Amino acid sequence: MQNWRMRMKKSPFVILLVPLVFAISLIGCGGGGGGGSSPPPPATPTKAVVKLSTVGSPSATPLIGVQAILHLPPGVTVKAGLNAPQTDTGVIVASGSAVPEDIVFGVYSAGSRTVSVYVAKASGFTPGEFATANCDIAAGTSPTASAFSISDLLVSDGSGNLITGLAPSLVVTFQ
Repeated sequence: MQNWRMRMKKSPFVILLVPLVFAISLIGCGGGGGGGSSPPPPATPTKAVVKLSTVGSPSATPLIGVQAILHLPPGVTVKAGLNAPQTDTGVIVASGSAVPEDIVFGVYSAGSRTVSVYVAKASGFTPGEFATANCDIAAGTSPTASAFSISDLLVSDGSGNLITGLAPSLVVTFQ
């Protein structure tokens, strides 16, 4: 038996086998990273912030009043409980060059999932961003930015005349 042990110690096979067994045992350990847990999934958004703008070359400036209809996808609403159908304070706010505004408000229709947006500033403002809509996303829904739209843009000057040459635009971010 002694001879056998001596031969095994000198054998190149044994010299290679010991480090190989050690390396294989380390591979199975996984680095002690807590049992293979994965990072938590990203949080589902509960808010959609919609920036409304005009784009194009207006037939006149400054813009005094703007109104448009924001179309919401299924599962997206706005708060309008206090003075329904008018949106609650902070739902529709003037933004861009329409700040500080003289008048800003929204009228919500849950049945058609639309918000009519109105912004006026007596001193006028330039084309571009004019309002921000703060929307709520229902649990279990995942709207896309392309599901939001804007239509029926009307822009007027200080005499109440319609200004042409502008189109509506929007940008949606989720929070």
